[in-house]
Amino acid sequence: MRNLGRAILPGAFLFVPVQAPGSAQTISIQVIEAESRIPIQGAFVSLLDPDGRILRSALSNESGEFLFAPASSGTFQIRAEMIGRVTRHSPLLSVLSDEDRRIVLPLSVFPIPLEGIDVQGNGRCELRPEEASEIHRVWEEARKALRVQAWAENEGIFHFQVTSYEQELGRRGRKVRLEHRRDTLSTTRNPIRSLPAVELMEGGFVRPLEDGGHQYFGPDATVLLSDLFLDTHCLSLKRSWRHWGAIGLVFEPVGDPDFPDIQGVLWIDEDTAGLELLEYSYTWAPWEEAAGVARGRVEFESMPNGAWIIDKWWIRMPIMVRGPEEDSPIWVDGIQESGGEVVEIRKAG
Repeated sequence: MRNLGRAILPGAFLFVPVQAPGSAQTISIQVIEAESRIPIQGAFVSLLDPDGRILRSALSNESGEFLFAPASSGTFQIRAEMIGRVTRHSPLLSVLSDEDRRIVLPLSVFPIPLEGIDVQGNGRCELRPEEASEIHRVWEEARKALRVQAWAENEGIFHFQVTSYEQELGRRGRKVRLEHRRDTLSTTRNPIRSLPAVELMEGGFVRPLEDGGHQYFGPDATVLLSDLFLDTHCLSLKRSWRHWGAIGLVFEPVGDPDFPDIQGVLWIDEDTAGLELLEYSYTWAPWEEAAGVARGRVEFESMPNGAWIIDKWWIRMPIMVRGPEEDSPIWVDGIQESGGEVVEIRKAG
């Protein structure tokens, strides 16, 4: 019995904001540097309702501006955020049907660089860390990139040239036995999609298949950002010589140890606060012999206009073999690796 695993991974998309169509009322936003008053391109701007729900989001243009056209009059709030800068909210705005509003939001640079953060601390892995904690601060920077990447992915208005591959590796994952590559032009919103967070939190990241194999799901940005994920995984900080110049945000499940969950690290650049990559592994294996084999990696990249994309990704799953008899032992005969890379991005049309 071979190839007892399949992978579904997150995809990568880029979005360039366009100006909203005209309407009876508009809210014009400009985001500037608090220190120099220079316009900021690539700030992630969101229109919120009074309960904080996002109605629409966009990236500011080269003039630091974006124009929202609410569907109706009402009360709104504007949020502007950017990696390495303090998130800013406007006061609540009451906009009438025939009224135009203009808001200027200055963003300040963070006063303390991430490189000054002590990863030792109290050593605890915290659920929903307090806003004043260093863990919360690192998570906020990672969340900004994930939020923009998830939003841009959902827009799906670009074409992507993707090189994907399937490899069969030896038991130690070093020797390539078989390899197949292909280039595809994707016009869909997400060519490789994970499951919704609620399904993963209820059914797990590893699912049995009818043929006796198992299906492995990787986390996408919407999963990592979900309340369900944050309520079932604690966060802590680490550093490693393997990722020099980066600080690691560790997430670990706190529930049933027999539940097919994931654990991993989001690596954030200490100088820029930009999200570099995600490394994760599975806390449960269908076979004891395969424990620790399945894992994945996702690399992120920022675009000049402020968008974030997934640039490269791969996932590894065990290839299990059983002897000829029904009660024969089972062992790991090799590793199946599925991955891909975005090699070109084109604007639709």
